[in-house]
Amino acid sequence: PARVALIEKIAAEAKVRGDGRERNALRQRFVQSYFRGVGEEDLAERPAGLLAAMAVAQFELGSLRRAPGQSRVRVFNPDPERDGFESPHTLVMIVTDDRPFLVDSIGIVFTRAALAVHLIVHPVLEIRRDGRGRLTDLGANGAQEMHAESWQLYEIDRQTDPARLQQLQQQIEATLADVQIVVEDWKPMREH
Repeated sequence: PARVALIEKIAAEAKVRGDGRERNALRQRFVQSYFRGVGEEDLAERPAGLLAAMAVAQFELGSLRRAPGQSRVRVFNPDPERDGFESPHTLVMIVTDDRPFLVDSIGIVFTRAALAVHLIVHPVLEIRRDGRGRLTDLGANGAQEMHAESWQLYEIDRQTDPARLQQLQQQIEATLADVQIVVEDWKPMREH
């Protein structure tokens, strides 16, 4: 019950002025699903407004057009002017098709870069996208086809060098592409 209350508080903070009621309702459902697997202690030690802002930023990233097989990656230091919030950590956000080996593979990228991970949020969400690849709904309702997507957020040691942020993003994108190839190819290779 305490964790559910924390998630409800975060979801309430996720309303965005100027957005329609339907968009805000979808965003709040997203936030509730997004934090469902996060431990109570991780939720309690961060301000609800910060967690809501991170979730809204990931919601916006994941709402962009995304075709099956395509990954969205953002590595950044939140800026109050640009993003509406700040964090003592660098944030890594990923939206991609759900497949095996994702978290371990991204963890290897961080280990090779000697970066500590301070928080992981990793829900697998059932997502519906329109014909142009934009998010329209989440959660199974049985009426339309849903697609399992991996939405990942990592808080890592703060990186201040823009070149380092770009390099890290490129390494993550390359790793996601490698994971996709391996997952799609292992059965045919085994049969061959």
